Amino acid sequence: MSIPLPEGYLGKEYKEKIENGRVSEEEEKVLKAIAGIAAETGLGDVIIQGMLKAGSVMLILVEGDPGRLIGKNGRNIRRIEKESGVKIRIVKKTGFVEGVADLIYPARILSISRVFLPDGEKRKIIISKEDMKRLPLKKEEIEEAVKTLYGKEIEITVE
Repeated sequence: MSIPLPEGYLGKEYKEKIENGRVSEEEEKVLKAIAGIAAETGLGDVIIQGMLKAGSVMLILVEGDPGRLIGKNGRNIRRIEKESGVKIRIVKKTGFVEGVADLIYPARILSISRVFLPDGEKRKIIISKEDMKRLPLKKEEIEEAVKTLYGKEIEITVE
């Protein structure tokens, strides 16, 4: 499969995955929509490292400043969603805490605790009861996405 994205906008591993045809049809649609934006306005220094389906949302994992990808007032995001038919969310490839904060935004993290268990450990993410309804994905979808992206077990709880 060939995606007409200009050189430099795809991470090495993700580029290989695309070249080997190991991306979903939804990923392909999203990448083609992103390619259109890249051709028109460029994407700045953003590098797409991969995508992950979480429930009904496609998470796009990026390095660098995603501002050009998002667009003014989210214009490019809405365009990508319209052209691809896929709901998307940008997640910056950063440290664990920042990544989780991106995933749950607009909900806010009150605290993170490390819980040691006989068979390993997990992180307990505490958010307010009011923020529980502000989660952009189901609690279980966020927990699974964090496990896939960061290799860490988490449990989202309410205070």
